[in-house]
Amino acid sequence: MPSRLGSLCGVLLLAGLAMLSPASSGKAAAEAAVRGVSASWSSGAYAGFGLASGQARFAFSGLAPRTFPDARGSVVSFVLGYAWQSGASAFVAGELLLSAGVLEATTACALRFLSCSSAFTDLISARVRVGQRFDRGSVFLTLGASAAKERFRVGIGRILVESSDRVAGITVGLGAEMVLSQNLTLRADLEHSHFRRGTHDVTFAVPFQAKAQVTLVRVMLVQRF
Repeated sequence: MPSRLGSLCGVLLLAGLAMLSPASSGKAAAEAAVRGVSASWSSGAYAGFGLASGQARFAFSGLAPRTFPDARGSVVSFVLGYAWQSGASAFVAGELLLSAGVLEATTACALRFLSCSSAFTDLISARVRVGQRFDRGSVFLTLGASAAKERFRVGIGRILVESSDRVAGITVGLGAEMVLSQNLTLRADLEHSHFRRGTHDVTFAVPFQAKAQVTLVRVMLVQRF
């Protein structure tokens, strides 16, 4: 799944870069006219949903390194935002992005009879999106703030000791959109987030800190209103 999402995201990003070419823009406009798709842009609200796949990488302090694994997986994403059109093509948008699901992994601890698991969940981002619109799509950059919950567990059989912490950070990214119909677009973006250190204790004696970096590849359908 991550490789398929990455491939689709790459194709859309390359298509977005191709829009920067005047020749490509003219060709897209002609195709839009033939297909009867309106490519006009205006200020307004939008909402969408899609699938994201990626990895949460952890750096530890106060604990033997690599005790807990990096977390991987896929999450469902929802977006709600408003875009302001500036002139014929430039735009600025503010949006709230929610990701439902868990990035997680489990491995054997240093003591082999114990299992160690990592999880990263409840990711929320508030970000600004700035970009350039064309006849058949747009390219954009993103910058914002994120919050999420990281969780670590140590277990033996059904006995688990768990520690979790809410962490905040900053997120940056880039992406592209392709017009599918008058008000429907297909969006792909790459997002990278750095989070502050979270404090945990799964031994009742030796607390440790974990600092996460999360990279997600996301594909969404977006409806403009």
